[in-house]
Amino acid sequence: MFRLAVKNLAANAVRLALTALAIVLGVGFVVSSFVLRDGLKDSFAGLSEEIVQGTDLLVTTFDADSDDPLTDTDLALLNDLDGVRVAEGSLSGFDNSIQPIKPDGTTIGTNGPPQIAFAWTVDEVLNPTTLVAGRPPTNPMEWAIDIDAAAKHGFVEGETYEFVTPVGNRSATLVGTFRFGEDNTTNGATLMAFDLQTAREFFSSPAGEWDDISISIDGTVPVPELQETVAVTLGNEPGSTSRVDFDPDVDGAEIESFDLDDVGTDRVLVQNQADVAAETAAQFNAGIDLFGWVLLGFALISLFVSIFIIANTFSIVVGQRIRELGLLRAIGATPAQIRRSVIIESFLIGLAASVVGIGAGIGLAYGLSALLGVLGIPLPPFDIILSPLTIIVALAIGTVVTVISSLLPAVAASRTSPIAAISGSIETTEKSARRYIFGGIFTLGGAGLLGLALFVFGGTSSTLTGLGVGAAALFVGLTLLSPLAAGPLSRGLGLPLETALAKPGQLAKENAARNPRRTASTASALMIGLSLVSMALVLGASIKKEIKQTFEAGLQADYIVNTQAFDIPDEAIQRIDDDPMFTAVTGVRLWGVDLENEVVVDGEPVDGETSGTGVAALDFSVAEQLFNVGTTDGSLSAIDNDSVGIDDSLADRYGLGLGDTVRMVLDNGDVAELEVVAIFTEEVLLAPLLVTVDRYEQISDQPTSDFAAALKADSVSTADADARFAELGEDYPNLEFQSAAEARETFSGFVDDFTSLLSALLGLAILIALVGIANTMALSVFERTREIGLLRAVGMTRRQSRRMIRWEAAIISAVGAILGAAIGLGLGALLVAAIPDDILSTFSVPWARIAILVLIASVAGLISALLPAFRASRLNVLDAISTN
Repeated sequence: MFRLAVKNLAANAVRLALTALAIVLGVGFVVSSFVLRDGLKDSFAGLSEEIVQGTDLLVTTFDADSDDPLTDTDLALLNDLDGVRVAEGSLSGFDNSIQPIKPDGTTIGTNGPPQIAFAWTVDEVLNPTTLVAGRPPTNPMEWAIDIDAAAKHGFVEGETYEFVTPVGNRSATLVGTFRFGEDNTTNGATLMAFDLQTAREFFSSPAGEWDDISISIDGTVPVPELQETVAVTLGNEPGSTSRVDFDPDVDGAEIESFDLDDVGTDRVLVQNQADVAAETAAQFNAGIDLFGWVLLGFALISLFVSIFIIANTFSIVVGQRIRELGLLRAIGATPAQIRRSVIIESFLIGLAASVVGIGAGIGLAYGLSALLGVLGIPLPPFDIILSPLTIIVALAIGTVVTVISSLLPAVAASRTSPIAAISGSIETTEKSARRYIFGGIFTLGGAGLLGLALFVFGGTSSTLTGLGVGAAALFVGLTLLSPLAAGPLSRGLGLPLETALAKPGQLAKENAARNPRRTASTASALMIGLSLVSMALVLGASIKKEIKQTFEAGLQADYIVNTQAFDIPDEAIQRIDDDPMFTAVTGVRLWGVDLENEVVVDGEPVDGETSGTGVAALDFSVAEQLFNVGTTDGSLSAIDNDSVGIDDSLADRYGLGLGDTVRMVLDNGDVAELEVVAIFTEEVLLAPLLVTVDRYEQISDQPTSDFAAALKADSVSTADADARFAELGEDYPNLEFQSAAEARETFSGFVDDFTSLLSALLGLAILIALVGIANTMALSVFERTREIGLLRAVGMTRRQSRRMIRWEAAIISAVGAILGAAIGLGLGALLVAAIPDDILSTFSVPWARIAILVLIASVAGLISALLPAFRASRLNVLDAISTN
């Protein structure tokens, strides 16, 4: 049987290539996700080592917002310890809050690698950077930049540049350029160094306080002993937790997290160089792993689609070889041997396709990187790392998927009687009723599991598992049921073709409709891909409609000031407020706050989950001029430092009313009791809790606004207001001054970008589906050689035969696209319904985009059949007629 399978494959090289192509693409996507993940991890591992190079011990506080920060006093104590060569404090900012204005008047974009600002480290050993030209920043308002960023953005030593900072615009002179590590491995980030005084101003850092302290040792005291000494010197109990025990050899190991209640009297965390590097790498890897899992999820979708294509292909191939298999049965081959023959063929095809898929995955990794760059999500440079695990997974997945896909055709082949097979009159042993019963069971079970995952399951892992298994079962069930719709749809779609193309159109319609099971099987892969894309489009359209309604109902301001970095300095807002063109202006700060475990109503506690509740701070004297929050009780203008406004969902959840008390946990751990003085209904633009700026500063260290709103005076024209904002834009190029309509379109654009990314990642599954249609049509031409020859013999021209094959493929593609769009609408509705109403309460269907998608899929099916149609038209009539 093995030798027979090998000979069959060797004799049908084209068939092998067509069958393998789908698995090549699916395995390639899987490999690309692993290659990207491993390459990025390796790149950031090197970066992590460069960051801590020269730092033997790193001292930080357990809580970044501690009321007992590291100070100059701590620094002096450490520098006096035996074994410490030098200790130096550091300040840094990693949130794109410090943005230099380039020579062309724009700022560096914030969608890509970050802009990292820090105070220059004086000690050369502790400093991970090396000066290349000029000198380090040593005086106020001086700065240096890494060599690659300087070259890329046109910064020239000796020139003075403006900076947009959280404390307003500042200028600084570029006095030097440096490299990070040996090769300036910044992964595309922009590194900026300032003198200490400038850094403190930019970061709003109090004098004498430090983010952390780096220590370089002199080697006279063992590192563990000095580590303990440092911890005790800075206030930890002897023998208490003073470092992280982190195993850098465990891939994906999580950083040990410290609960402040368990730390006891410990004040600081002291880590050695290896632990810091491992922890830094783990922080990078957490995001990389998430990115990798997302890509792998889409790759598995592509493989899932491939299963349907390969199963359909093997069914056709087995049908074409039925006489051969019947002869084998007649001369003594058992059903088990027939099954093994088909399974061995599938195993060899899967193995060969997987090997090719590994190579394809390397190229696809670069393609995905380029695609993400086009969509505004550029990836840092990475090396291609093809690990043994990636190779093993690729070979295993590709082979297993192919073998699984061949099981049903193999069983069907083994159950065919020798006499029926030799005669060529085959009747399927599978009853339609049984198929539809199983289809109904899978469909109902999958839909039920999806419902449970969306509406009942609470944990992330259980929800994702339920969604994955439920969606797979649903698609299997719908595929089994799809012949019920494929026949009528094919006839309906073929009617216009019959009218327009006469006989070729009629034959295309009849060919697609006469075997609805084959049509449905061929279209099923496209149905799955289009359903997922349609679902994403429905979700995107619903979110866009929600945004539109929110802006129209909740925003009364004429202008919104926004920024990609979510950092608008008060200085910019004050300039707008001081301008007589505008009558009402406020910045809006957004944060998350914990409420006390119990909300107090009339002196009685009400239990409830209240952590991470959104809070907003703004100027309430003008709030109701700028925002229509739908106040139902009280007034926003009544909110002061001892009171709060809440939305109706919080009020309903806890039975709160005017005069009741909400207990809010402050940054220092104290609990403030705030009286409810306003209840409102529209919180989407703001937050469920509204507090004053002074109270906000007790729960957040954010010194800037996330966005601002402005209302122009009635006497000021829109053109004049636009011109004034254009002037401000020259001083603050990182800010976007938009009308309310433009702001709405900007947020809608984010949704469009997201749905475009989803559609692009699902595009490979659709491409595989179209390959499957081409594959089926090519095999169908082979199977119908005699039929096509007879049609040619009775007068069909080559052009008519090409038309017949092409439009048959178009009908099949349209069937899959229409069914996919219908399923996608249902899944989209289910997904929107599962999202809480306070996040998404509208449902919208982008009919035009879905119709265009169906049309494109149909045309793509038409194109995919060009080669099979050409082959059909080139058949020799006499040879075709004589084919048995």
